[in-house]
Amino acid sequence: PTTASTSGNTVTLVPAGPLSPGATYQVSVSTAVRDRAANPLASATTSTFTTASAPPSDTTAPTVASVLPANGASGLPTSSTVSVTFSEPVAPNGGISLAVDGGAVVPTTTTVSGNTVTLTPSGPLGAGTAYRLNVTTAVRDLAGNPLASGSFTTFTTGARQLVVQEALETTMWLAGSNVSS
Repeated sequence: PTTASTSGNTVTLVPAGPLSPGATYQVSVSTAVRDRAANPLASATTSTFTTASAPPSDTTAPTVASVLPANGASGLPTSSTVSVTFSEPVAPNGGISLAVDGGAVVPTTTTVSGNTVTLTPSGPLGAGTAYRLNVTTAVRDLAGNPLASGSFTTFTTGARQLVVQEALETTMWLAGSNVSS
């Protein structure tokens, strides 16, 4: 089924749904078509066309191209984020997680930009702590192909550094009086 609309000398046919890829269609116009003065079309006409073929389906599984921080990295700041770059754009689908190595999952926010997925911890990572980044086959490309194989990376944050933020307030006792500067 199609709907037809006219504008001047043009009739536009709109199909009720998408046309099939790589299919040949025929449009026939009979002498029942009349102009505004009720004159019939001089002769019937037929036209055929073929829609474009469907693009080849994507059957290639995505792979992990790189991970930051690198496997085995140490001395990282407790404010570190973790990024995984894939061979093509992906939907993480919960398949990327950060955890204390052998322990609890770290709450993170996940962002996707192009082929890269970044995990940002909700708070600072623990100092001097080993972490494990897990990437599972729940990760899929935009065509739905699962990651070729899962992987993991480990890294360690640096030792705790004491940062002293001290408001400079010196109380001096001079001649029995309290003076602050």
